[in-house]
Amino acid sequence: PGRPPPPLHYPVDYDGKDKFTGEPLADAPRKLNLNHLTFHLPFDKVEYEPEQFPGLIYRLDYPKVVCLIFGSGKMVITGARHKDEILEAVEIIKDELADLL
Repeated sequence: PGRPPPPLHYPVDYDGKDKFTGEPLADAPRKLNLNHLTFHLPFDKVEYEPEQFPGLIYRLDYPKVVCLIFGSGKMVITGARHKDEILEAVEIIKDELADLL
């Protein structure tokens, strides 16, 4: 089987295979202000309507995944085909959040 992923500050859970049965989950190191993120992330890639869904929906172009970001700091990353796409998405999101927090 494959090698474990490199250590991240945002822990990522996955089943260790290239095909995922569940959705990988990452966890930001602190609670997030989703209203603040809505105005500072790319407008055309973000959806946040707290009265309909409690999480912010953030769509990445590459890797082509959707990240559901919750105020608790939990993130669900969906749409990836391989674990490398998950790890890359987490790194991209981590870098973008670091600039905003």
